[in-house]
Amino acid sequence: MKKQNLRLGTLVFATLMLLIAALACNPPGAGSTVVPPDTVPPFRPGGEATESPPAESTVPATAAVVETPSGGGGSGPSLVITDVTLSTNTPAAGGWVVVDVTIQNQGGAAANDFELVLIPHYGWGPPNPAGYETLPSIAPGATHTVNFSPGVLYSDVGTFTLRVLVTDDLYATGNPDSTGGGGDIWDETVTVGGGIGLIMCCRSSSCHRSHPEF
Repeated sequence: MKKQNLRLGTLVFATLMLLIAALACNPPGAGSTVVPPDTVPPFRPGGEATESPPAESTVPATAAVVETPSGGGGSGPSLVITDVTLSTNTPAAGGWVVVDVTIQNQGGAAANDFELVLIPHYGWGPPNPAGYETLPSIAPGATHTVNFSPGVLYSDVGTFTLRVLVTDDLYATGNPDSTGGGGDIWDETVTVGGGIGLIMCCRSSSCHRSHPEF
């Protein structure tokens, strides 16, 4: 009986020694790879899947370029009537109306060969201009004022449209609506009280007579 117990104790002791030796040679965790949470392990020959982080773009960002057209009044002349002043809009029959006209070149080139025309009874049949003023060369942005004095003489009772016309149209006398290649139009209402007939004169003393039946 004692011999059997001795053999059993020897066997248990030998088994414990073998287990201790095995643990010393191969501690827990040896030979394994610890992978942090939410991390894809690298590729290993043998079949494990891998995933690489997306590559960052190396193309620099580009800003959109918006081109704004340059300003300016255009390539040609553009004469604009900026002001018309009458000594009165309600003359008595046989009274004179002095006319001052201010013009500005709002274009991009000098205005040459333009005329300023007064039509005292616009809409009464033939235009019958009350004379002309040949304008000097007007540079871009420059202004020019013309004074018609004594101006226009009205002798007929009624209400009339005084048209001020800037044009380079050689046929403007036949077409009071033509501003040519860069002119302008300005209308003023004139109401005359008392008198007969309508006489239209300009400061050049070139006069024209019109009759009511027109």
